[in-house]
Amino acid sequence: MNENLDLKKLSISLWVKSSDFNRYGYLFEKTTNSYVNTQYSIFISKVNNESCLVWRTNPLSDNTIAISDWSKEDLVLAIKDNFKKNNWHNTYDGKNKRIYINGILKASMEYNKRLRENKDGISIIGAHGRPFNMFFKGGIRDLRIYKKALDLKEIKELYSRG
Repeated sequence: MNENLDLKKLSISLWVKSSDFNRYGYLFEKTTNSYVNTQYSIFISKVNNESCLVWRTNPLSDNTIAISDWSKEDLVLAIKDNFKKNNWHNTYDGKNKRIYINGILKASMEYNKRLRENKDGISIIGAHGRPFNMFFKGGIRDLRIYKKALDLKEIKELYSRG
């Protein structure tokens, strides 16, 4: 349990390495109730038969979003290159979701919905919530979560540090 990860604005930074980006796998997930896709997550999935990095947020609403509607909230980036080792940043500033790879903005979308919160939810690295599966096949290091959306200067600085 960590109420510090209940954020209105956030950035997630991580280095990722894999020899197989064609597999489903979760890099990080924050849940509200230990179940998958209930707060925010970053994972690799197939979208239209192509491997993609997905930055998913589940907004606060009166009703739980139907499974069929989850993808409407996603920011998706196709993994066309053969990534071996990359520094990925995913930011949410209360108005936009963005994906940066190696300090370069690769995808963005307007998103001004309030994120769900639950201090009793759990955070998971390398898998998703119940049932704990969809393990990421590869390495994840230097995972950082910030209570703000990092600006481009901060992202480039983190990337240059390696």
